[in-house]
Amino acid sequence: MVQYCKMVDRRLLAVNIMNQNDEDKNVMIKVVLPDSLRHQFKATCVLNKTNMNTVLTKFIEEYVEKNKNQKLD
Repeated sequence: MVQYCKMVDRRLLAVNIMNQNDEDKNVMIKVVLPDSLRHQFKATCVLNKTNMNTVLTKFIEEYVEKNKNQKLD
């Protein structure tokens, strides 16, 4: 579970209070990008025998891990 605590510089600061034993449900996010880029991304995923969801999930996990100690200005 993620508890949203306050707005900071127009950004929502989230505090993760999830225990490792808690069940984490999947949610859907919307990404708006040019159609040609979507087709290139999908084709690249197919060539790499993966799918867009897997690639984006891995990217987000790596991005969060890399930036988890970053402070808001």
